[in-house]
Amino acid sequence: TLAVGSINPALPELTFIRSGVQTVGTALQATITSIYNTGFMAGQIRRCLLADSVVGSVTGAVPDRSYKNKPSTIYGTLTAAPVASNAQLSAYSGWSAANYIQEPYSAELDFGTGAWSASAWINYSTAVASVITERSAATGPSLKLGTDATGKLVASAYDGTTTRTVTSPAAYNTGAWLKVRVEYTTDGTLALKVNGVQVASTTGAPLLTLSNAAAALT
Repeated sequence: TLAVGSINPALPELTFIRSGVQTVGTALQATITSIYNTGFMAGQIRRCLLADSVVGSVTGAVPDRSYKNKPSTIYGTLTAAPVASNAQLSAYSGWSAANYIQEPYSAELDFGTGAWSASAWINYSTAVASVITERSAATGPSLKLGTDATGKLVASAYDGTTTRTVTSPAAYNTGAWLKVRVEYTTDGTLALKVNGVQVASTTGAPLLTLSNAAAALT
């Protein structure tokens, strides 16, 4: 499960969902069939990507369960499998440089100098530097969430001049599902939460605009 947006319904959020069940905010409850069961969707969630209940090799479009309804595209092929026995929600695997999900530039994902957050349900067992999700281009501002070579979670925000980075004190390459969220607030704080508990934060001067008219969401 991957989600991008905000814990505050009044703020923009991106919710990126690689696998798991995503519940964000209390502004709106979606009552839908089990195939599209996404729980609560706050009004300012900009994207909410789910693997739904599909199983096997997957190509084509990935539905966006936010109110924006902007599907992303699978490049190459991913594999979907239930997150647990008898689960109705699947998780994607098989990520690589040739197999990934991407959405081209959208002004809806330009957060400027405002507050934002991004979250994902993930699991991984190998300690290796990797990208879970990012919004970036060859140059200019970028947002990234990933892991380092020791298995710790790393999030960064770059405004074209300054890079703000926060790293979890512990590694999470245990193969267990966890909910990770990165949050940025307008006082210049970048924070990292795991399963709802803040594990690290860093603060500096408020960043310049994080908008980038060439950035894709991957």
